[in-house]
Amino acid sequence: MRTFLDFLSFIFLVLIVWLSFGLLTPKPENNSQNTKHFSIEKAKNHVRGIAKKPHFVGSDEHSKVRNYILNELYNLDISTHTQQGVSLNKDAVFTIPENIVAHISGTGQAQKSLLILSHYDSAPHSSYGASDDASGVAVILEWLRIIKEEKQTFKNDIIVLFSDAEELGLNGAQLFVEKHPLAKDVGLVLNFEARGSGGPSNMILETNHGNANLIKDFSKIKMNQPLTNSLMYSVYKLLPNDTDATVFREKSDIPSFFFAFIDDHFDYHTALDKPENLNDESLLHQFQYLQVSINQFGNSDLEQLLVEDDHAYFSLPYIGIIHFDYFWAWPLFACAIVLYIFLIFQGRKIKRLRWRSFLKFTFIWLTILVAVSGLLYGLWQLILIIYPEYSEILHGFTYNGHDYIFGFSLLTIAILLFVFYRFSRRSIVNEVTLSGLFLWLMLIFFINIYLKGATFFIIPLLISQLILLVDMMRFKLKGVLKNLLAIPVISILSQYVLFFPVGLGLEMLMLSGFFIILIFILIYPILHSYNFKKILSVVFLIGGFFFLVKAHFNSSFTESQPKPNSLIYHADLDEQKAYWHTYDNILDEWTSPYFKDILNDENKPLIQSKYNSLYKYTANAEFLNFPSAQTSIEKLKNKNGIVNYQLKIKPSESTKRLIVSMNKSVNFENFSVNEEIIPFKNPAFIHPFYNRNKSTLIDYYVVQNEALELNFSLKENLHPDLYIRQINYDLLDNAQLKVSKRSNWMMPKPFVINDAIMTTQKIKIQ
Repeated sequence: MRTFLDFLSFIFLVLIVWLSFGLLTPKPENNSQNTKHFSIEKAKNHVRGIAKKPHFVGSDEHSKVRNYILNELYNLDISTHTQQGVSLNKDAVFTIPENIVAHISGTGQAQKSLLILSHYDSAPHSSYGASDDASGVAVILEWLRIIKEEKQTFKNDIIVLFSDAEELGLNGAQLFVEKHPLAKDVGLVLNFEARGSGGPSNMILETNHGNANLIKDFSKIKMNQPLTNSLMYSVYKLLPNDTDATVFREKSDIPSFFFAFIDDHFDYHTALDKPENLNDESLLHQFQYLQVSINQFGNSDLEQLLVEDDHAYFSLPYIGIIHFDYFWAWPLFACAIVLYIFLIFQGRKIKRLRWRSFLKFTFIWLTILVAVSGLLYGLWQLILIIYPEYSEILHGFTYNGHDYIFGFSLLTIAILLFVFYRFSRRSIVNEVTLSGLFLWLMLIFFINIYLKGATFFIIPLLISQLILLVDMMRFKLKGVLKNLLAIPVISILSQYVLFFPVGLGLEMLMLSGFFIILIFILIYPILHSYNFKKILSVVFLIGGFFFLVKAHFNSSFTESQPKPNSLIYHADLDEQKAYWHTYDNILDEWTSPYFKDILNDENKPLIQSKYNSLYKYTANAEFLNFPSAQTSIEKLKNKNGIVNYQLKIKPSESTKRLIVSMNKSVNFENFSVNEEIIPFKNPAFIHPFYNRNKSTLIDYYVVQNEALELNFSLKENLHPDLYIRQINYDLLDNAQLKVSKRSNWMMPKPFVINDAIMTTQKIKIQ
């Protein structure tokens, strides 16, 4: 009978884990809540209309997408205009974005407006941009249709911004914030984004101040499946990724909520980001966020959001968002210590705690944490050696990435069960659990100091202590109570097993194991009584190897899982030499014909990618004399040893990107681009013109073949060489180069310059 009850308990725990993930996204067939009259099919039609082809800034398709959106807004009879202007961002990315701005007047007298935001450009050069970010545009267009049909009104003015050039450097958002008259009225931004093509949508807030009022107001929304926690933003701030919302926070001190789904990360910025790969549940989740957020913030006072108090927060499906002031982090920690001391005395009182065993198990837990994390890290490094083709996926999440997460997770559980199956005697459960909880207390102590966004981890710790307290008692239904208490413990923590490797790449698999160990410690009072732990260990071990074997059979590149590869033709117009470049570690049937005579002295990159990828191979190519950029340079004046210059650069007709570079040791006295400047606030800060750490001066994404005008000043003894590199994406269409089309199991590698013809020319500054 006991074995049967333990088996039911185990099934219950498995069910909690399954529901913890299964309830994170809404189901289209059950979309009545917060989605009245929402049509997934109409939203998907918008996605199809926008993501027919790659539509990066400067491409012909980009203008077509803009016209599509304008036409939809016109049909809805919504007041709309465009905003075009030049934009130079803090990283010296320059372009001419054209934003789409719609305005809906409110019925009240509020001083602040609510801005709804999504970008309509796709990433250069091959992404169709269905998820990132046609999904956001489609959700907003569908919401606008609904409010127009239902004649909904809001107290606050609503501004809808479909920004341009987000993928280049947030230039469209910067243009709006700095130069649009409506920007000064914005009190809050709702930004809709994606970093994959599926999974639940996460809510992350951005603010220069405390988040207390923001999270209080957001927690009032009625939504079955909010997904958010304060740790996500703490992690997000550590990443080299920003969204348009970041511009509003940094430049105008405007807070924001942004919503993004990140699963199926392998589609991110690739040729696979097509409408057919966009998950319906993710699209529905985004709409639910928009609907409930507008209902809340479209009718509330947006002038009371900025405070200095911070809250820790987390969400639970069908319960909502739980939050508390950071002030309570230390009092709650003190409560945990008091309860821990009580459990120690109680354990001693009932003779279930021996100090020697306590110290032994503390050492065992520490060893497990270090050893398992190290084992998983080493196993992943071994997998990278066995499957070197994984290195071609620059963001680090492979097509079979979920199999590896499941496999590594099951192997971790198998190890834990195997280690502890022999410690099943009831007399030592307190020694095992209390030693593990001691490590948890140390973890919370450091979290309270260094990672305040995770201070809500105190909640599962306190609940686990209650589980152990119940275990010490004697009553018939204590097993049921312990299992019920395990629900919030597993629900709060289990999502991180997936979150880190999905969001940050599979090198984070060791963190999956780390969180499994933390959960195992907290629910050990439930697991210790199972007399089939050894059998379970074998089952999980087999399961782990099953997923690793499954990953092996899904490791090959196929038509549905194409290999990313790259090829660049580079012509040096001054030297009249040409080269082939590739970022690929492994040459394939498409690239290898161009790299028969590899040059060892040409392996330094001309341009670095988002993931700092270097050229892997360079080889000589036949020189073709492509058009150069038209340039003129004029020395304006020499005053007090400082020389002023004006350089005009007219790109050739097919150029989509123009990069101006110079030796990074040269610093300028003044620098402007088409009369735009980047403020120089602090001499200690890295600056692209005045305190440089890279060779690139200007990274210009060309629009309508507009020219660059650079005005700069140098000390009179400086006469550096300046390089101009023109890039287009016509490699496969060029009749002279005769580059064949890729096989159907290949695709252009994202995040790097690709399928490109690049020319270089030099200008001597005299």
